[in-house]
Formats: sequence, structure tokens, C-alpha cells
Amino acid sequence: MNVTVEDINSVAKKIVVLIDAAEATSALEEQLRRVGKVAVVRGFRPGKVPRDLVKKMYGAEVEGEAVKVLLGKHLEPALTQAAVKAIGRPEFDREPLVAGKPFTFTIFCAVMPEFEYVGPDDFAVERRSTEPSEEAIEAQLRTLREKHAELETVEERAADTGDVVSISYSARVMGEEEAFTGKTPIDTDVTIGQPFSIAELPDRLIGTRPGDSRAFETHLADDFEDPAAAGRDVLVELTVTAVMSKVIPDLDDELAKELGFEDASAARASVYDQIAGRLRESEDQRVDTLLTDALLAKNPIEAPGPLVDEKTAQVVEMMKGQFAQFGLDDDTLNRLLEREIDGIRQNSARSVKRDLILERAAEVHELTATDEDLEAEIGRLGERLNMPAAKVRG
Repeated sequence: MNVTVEDINSVAKKIVVLIDAAEATSALEEQLRRVGKVAVVRGFRPGKVPRDLVKKMYGAEVEGEAVKVLLGKHLEPALTQAAVKAIGRPEFDREPLVAGKPFTFTIFCAVMPEFEYVGPDDFAVERRSTEPSEEAIEAQLRTLREKHAELETVEERAADTGDVVSISYSARVMGEEEAFTGKTPIDTDVTIGQPFSIAELPDRLIGTRPGDSRAFETHLADDFEDPAAAGRDVLVELTVTAVMSKVIPDLDDELAKELGFEDASAARASVYDQIAGRLRESEDQRVDTLLTDALLAKNPIEAPGPLVDEKTAQVVEMMKGQFAQFGLDDDTLNRLLEREIDGIRQNSARSVKRDLILERAAEVHELTATDEDLEAEIGRLGERLNMPAAKVRG
């Protein structure tokens, strides 16, 4: 066996393997005998089919099986002789296997990049404050209070931002007679200022009163929930049946208990901790991004394809789990992922490069993670992903 190695790039190798004619011919003959013993040909008993007829009728199968044997026998030795540690499953190319001639096959495989770690010069970043503002605390407390808001019919004024408007509406694609919303209008409540499936509709309700009707044309987003109407111009027709305002209660001890807290002080403390946690996580990500940028600038390596594929698959599975919580059907989910896949792969490649550089940095600086470090990271991941620590650890 003769082996030659060629660099395709810093993370991919091309290995050409030449097997001498005697071994190649022997492999073909062995498979020809094997197939000849079981070949079924009319007019001949099993094992008695003439060799030339077996070769004519089963030549492709004989060659394929012989190639499998040769690849299986020589793959690992070829990688060892070439001093190549392949990542993932190698790909192959080959010439025809012909009796009496040498056999050549080519291995294409991904490898780890070779580089000398270079640390960023004078890297420094100032962490921003993660102290929650009073405005942010009050906004989240208001959201909690709104869960127990009561609706009060508005009679003396028209609908405005924050009001809940009861409507009966239908929508049809321009140029079509039947509404894609169904044969009968849909009755629903719309909060002005909050998202709605037809994005323009809530703003159209400002200034309306019970009994008012509205008709307007709009363009639906490409990811609209109904594929038949997604990305198309539609006509929306609606009638207002009621206008109501939210009466939001004050946060006292009684309401706090209904919300699951001991008292109003405990509710405020819990909101403070939640906002502070999000701010810390956001700041950690910002610092991580700046450090990663500095490391990638000093260590411009390529990311091995199989590692990028693996990271991308992990991210996609995580996103599927997150999206599934919102009740998205498979078609909608697949469309979302298809639209985002290029960005996911780019981010995955960046993560792979960062991890390879940090692994090399850990070796250079002799850094190790303690059990305490591991448990702390498991706790942070569990909190961020809303998963039990035991599941994250697994």
C-alpha cells in the first residue's frame, strides 16, 4: 500500500491510497468465487454457473463488494501511515477496480487545525452595571398586576392604546371571493398596542366605538400562520362590538399572595432578582462576544466541517424544543428553521473556533475546571434553559 497526503486547507486532508495489482485482483477473485457459489441462473445448479457468466451478470456487485473489503482493510492503516486523525466520517472517491491493475482510492477527511495560540494584547473590558432600574422593576410589576386586571366597558370615549376591543372580522386574499378566515367572521378580543397575527389590525382600532366598521388592505408577513395567505395582499373587514379598558389593581399583600408570593415586598424582591439575573446574563454574553472577537482576530483558524455540523444540529434541536412550547406545527417550524439555518451555521462555526482556541489557551496556561466550576455552570445552564440540573448534567 502506498499513501500520499495533500492539504486541501487547514482543516481538510486528501489522502490517496494505491493498492498493488496483486491484492486488488485477489479481492476481485475472492468476491467472484463468493458470488458464484450463491448465484441463481436459469439452467445451472447453484455453484455450477460458469465463471464468465457470473462475471457478466454480477460484475457490478462483485466489484462493489471487493471495494468494500479493500476500503475496510486499508482505511485505518492509511490514516495511521499518513499521521492523520480524522474528525467525523471520511468521504471517498475511487477509480474502477479492474483485475490485473493497481487500485486507487482517495480519502477526504476533516482534521483539527494546527496553530500556535496567541493571546490578545492588553485585552480589557469594563463590565456594565447589572443593577435593575426602578422603571424596569415597576414595568414588570405592572405586568404581574395586569394578570388580575378587570375589564370595564368604555362608553364615554373611543378606543385607545391599552384598551381591549372586541371585534368580529374576516379576511380574504385580494382578488379572491372566499375569506381564508372561514365562512363566518371570527369573534376575538384585540389589545391595542400588543401584537396580533394581522400586524396592522390593532392600530386600525384606535378611535373606534362599538358598532363601528373598518375595512383596509394590508400585506401579510411571509411567515403568516396560514400558508395560503402568507406573503400576500389581503382585505380585512371588521366590526367593533365592544371597547373595554383594563382596571389594574395596586400591588398589596393580598394581591401578592394571589400571585404566589408571601407579601408585596417578596414580590418586589423576586422581580428584582429576575431582572438582575437577565442583566447579568446579557452582560456575560457581551463580554464573551468581545473576548471571542479578540481571540478570533489573533487566531484566524478554520472550523472543521463535522464539528460545525454537530454544533448546528445541537442548536437546531434546542430551537425545536423551544419553538414546540409555543405550539408551532412541524411545517411552520421547518420553515422558520430553513430561513435561519445559514445564520445558525455561521454562529456554530464561530462557537467551534472559539472552543478550539480556548482549549489551546487552557493547555498553554495550564487551566483546569474544578468540580465546583462544573456544578456552577450546570446551574447557570439549567436556569437559562429552564431545565433540571440533573438533565443538564446528563
